[in-house]
Amino acid sequence: STLQYVQTLVSVEMKKGIPSDRIIIGGSGQGATVAMLAGILLSVRLAGIICIGGQLPETIAALPSGESLSTPFFFFRSPDDFLAQ
Repeated sequence: STLQYVQTLVSVEMKKGIPSDRIIIGGSGQGATVAMLAGILLSVRLAGIICIGGQLPETIAALPSGESLSTPFFFFRSPDDFLAQ
């Protein structure tokens, strides 16, 4: 799945010696949703998650891992976006 792919990318970078707190992931629309899911479900703290549009189902938003609670999330959306209220 796309989520597993993003999680693998983060893992590969960490194995190269890049600390997780120096990694930022992000996306727009569906990519923002994937970035949010990855940030919530990863078992490490990231430098940040950048989301342009996109949204999470409420049931998923309630399942963060312990380390992900300290990852900063940055959300951007248009005031005209009626889906993300």
